[in-house]
Amino acid sequence: MALKGEVQELIEACEQAGCPVCTLTGREMDRYFDHMLYMRVNEIELRADVRAAWGFCNRHASMLIRPAGALGTAIIYEDVLKNLLRALDGAQWEGGSRLRRRSGAEALVARLEPAHECVGCAHQRETERAYVRALVKYLGNEVDVVPELAAAYGRSDALCWRHLRMALRRVRKPATFELLVAAQRAAWERLGAELAEFIRKNDYRFTHEKMGPEGDSWQRVVRQVAGASGLGGEEDRSL
Repeated sequence: MALKGEVQELIEACEQAGCPVCTLTGREMDRYFDHMLYMRVNEIELRADVRAAWGFCNRHASMLIRPAGALGTAIIYEDVLKNLLRALDGAQWEGGSRLRRRSGAEALVARLEPAHECVGCAHQRETERAYVRALVKYLGNEVDVVPELAAAYGRSDALCWRHLRMALRRVRKPATFELLVAAQRAAWERLGAELAEFIRKNDYRFTHEKMGPEGDSWQRVVRQVAGASGLGGEEDRSL
């Protein structure tokens, strides 16, 4: 049976290490910033939104530092910097009472307040929402469960803590709930056993034993709970 593109994407992500939603979201964010820096830097609406947000948040600004992204980043941030300088125009520490002097600083703080959300955050949130919904849908929440996806998900590292909570908020059928929970328990128990083995082998009595697959479990557990590097943020609580 030919599988839909989004189902095949989910299956392939389940076959990789880590949270499949993190994997797919990270891939999409890379594509998003590549396209932005190469094709969209002169779009009026995009530039206005980026300017209103004073650029990008720390997390997504770091994604601009990429091969061949120098010119696009320079164009975007030259615009942002010019507007930051304009915000400083007329700023002064007013004379008179302490209260009046303080009001000058507060006025500048207000001018430097972002008027728009980081466009990277907005796109990431929509991407995460789409992949979580697709996963839950094809695990039987809205259509018949896709056996190939259910099997791949059962073998996977399951979801990170944040994406698990997002998925569970969308569950409407008990069978989907049970599938999600069973896969999560199995993944976390496997990881817990590897962590215990990693800790044991770091005991001076057992340091002569060669480290196996558990060697990077201390890194994987951080990603498993917090999500993949660069994909933090507020949890999407919408249904």
